[in-house]
Formats: sequence, C-alpha cells, structure tokens
Amino acid sequence: MSRELSPFERTVCACPRDVENCTAVGERKGARGPLIPSDVARIAEALLKDGRITRPVEVFQWLRRSAGAILRVRDTGESIRVGTISPKRLPNGRCVFLGLDDRCTIHAVAPFGCSMFDEHQSEAEWQRRSIWAHTTIAADEHYQALRATLEE
Repeated sequence: MSRELSPFERTVCACPRDVENCTAVGERKGARGPLIPSDVARIAEALLKDGRITRPVEVFQWLRRSAGAILRVRDTGESIRVGTISPKRLPNGRCVFLGLDDRCTIHAVAPFGCSMFDEHQSEAEWQRRSIWAHTTIAADEHYQALRATLEE
C-alpha cells in the first residue's frame, strides 16, 4: 500500500462541534474519518506501540468498510464511487478511537479524514482536500482490495 503522506497541513481544532464528528451526533458533510492508504500502517504502528494489537494485521479489527464519496470525472462527466476505510463505530455511534474524555486516543496518527478537516474550514478548502484524498484512494488497488475484506 502507498506510503504517500498528505500534502496538507494538519488542522488543530478540537472544539465541541469537531468532537461531535466522532460521535453519532455529528458527521458534517457525510462520514468522517476516511483513511488514505498511508494511514493504515501508521495506525497499526501506533496500536502496536500502545499494546492494543500484537500484530499489524490486527489493525483491521478497528476499521470498517465505508461507502466513501461520489466523484465526478472532469473529462467525461461520469460519476464514480470511491469506497473508503474508516474507523469502526461503537453501538452508540462513537468512534472506536474516541476516549471517554472525548479526546482521540490516536491523535498523533489520526486518519486523514479526521486530522485534515475541521468545522472552521471553507467549503472550497474542504472540497480540495476531499478530492485529493479520494483521488489518492481510488488510485490504490491494494487499498480497495483490503477494503473489500472489511465489514461495513
């Protein structure tokens, strides 16, 4: 899987509206937290270091297949769905990585869809980042193969 990292600067907001996106209450603009290909290995490394998993492949216990986004191909006008991998949700809708103190337990390696968006960005910036992420995901066949093995 690609080790390409994001060309964007991480956001820093952790206001209540941003934290709501980690619960069933929020999810502005659709599903939050999609991983780009390089996120999977970084999250696995962090979970190994924390002792939450004993082998990198166990990271998939913490992740799920999500619908992703629909992108319009500029040249043809065709629409394509780009499926994504996201953190699992608990039965109450909370992200599996959201601690009881409402802080992210993997903040340093949070998925692209969490660390690169916040409630104070302009729609144009949100779109620019989203298009980059989904284009990167769509180009990675290994990511899509792994996604197909996960539960929704």
